[in-house]
Amino acid sequence: MQVQVQSTRFTADEELIALLEKKLSKFNKLFDRIGKCSVVLKLEKNAPKNRCVIEARLAVPGNDLYAREAAETFEKAVDPLVNELKQQLLKYKQKMLERR
Repeated sequence: MQVQVQSTRFTADEELIALLEKKLSKFNKLFDRIGKCSVVLKLEKNAPKNRCVIEARLAVPGNDLYAREAAETFEKAVDPLVNELKQQLLKYKQKMLERR
């Protein structure tokens, strides 16, 4: 699976990108037909708290799985985002198995 990380209004450091790639690459073990994962990192100006936003989109056959998480830091937002995508992926996989 190819992980594409894009940051807006700032430059993401290598540690954050490596953390995202490490966490998201584990999805290959759950489902091997994931095309790519697009991640967008944003800093929201108007929000006093939870201004670091991560949006992720997994491209799976016939569908896209999407999750968005906001937190005080990007590192705090990674785990809830990965958990949300994992739940969606497991639900999608279950539906695919039921169709067969």
